[in-house]
Amino acid sequence: MSTTRLIGSACICILVLFPLLASALPAQGEDPLLSVIQDYGRPLSFVDPKTGAITGFQVEMLDALAVRIGLKLKHVFVKTYAELVRKFERENAALTPSVAISNDRKMIFDFTEPYESIPLLIFVRSEDTQIQTIQAGLIIGAVRASAAVGYLRAIEGIKIDLYPGYQEVIAALMERRIDAFTASAGRVRGMLIDAGLDGKVIPVGPPVGVVHRAVAVRKGNTALLERLNEEVAVFVGSSEYQKIQEKWFGAEEK
Repeated sequence: MSTTRLIGSACICILVLFPLLASALPAQGEDPLLSVIQDYGRPLSFVDPKTGAITGFQVEMLDALAVRIGLKLKHVFVKTYAELVRKFERENAALTPSVAISNDRKMIFDFTEPYESIPLLIFVRSEDTQIQTIQAGLIIGAVRASAAVGYLRAIEGIKIDLYPGYQEVIAALMERRIDAFTASAGRVRGMLIDAGLDGKVIPVGPPVGVVHRAVAVRKGNTALLERLNEEVAVFVGSSEYQKIQEKWFGAEEK
């Protein structure tokens, strides 16, 4: 085979393979990946009222992880889980830092290995502490497609009301449309503080279950998922991750 023919064959191979490789991850100089940050309030994820910056534990954690694997991110802020899903469906979002893993959500996202496991608690109005467990006859609120729904469906005799996000669940509780809701404390504490409801909505009883949270990636983006998975376990065990945790949670834990 002539040198000219060899060069031509090589060029054809490169032209065929390049779009497949380039579509998986952004090359240097390309637009950053779109990262969706859901509003969980301080300290998890919120807009700083002084600077207008999107910040919080989840944001700094994802930024640090992205630096480690050479990704550039552009954050967009949304109020509810439903808005988050729409960003993936309509605006080519690539990833979001923290989603509770559930079978329903596995149909929408691919997940990295979990980086945290959090108890799923029962929340009630402060005057309703006679409710300590989820019992038949109660109306229980939950976020649609959340990990809590699977636990609740296994409990007989309750009515489950589903909502787009935690803001709507909290509103339903305060308006007495539901008796209680289930959530991990960290997901709703900042929202309760921001809404002036800290102490008016409280956790009670033993945990309903355990929620495993992970970085969620656009379904089918295996290149990005593999890059993240290679680093997640190492990062979570690092001093850098511990410092980010201490910055946002350390004062409360001491």
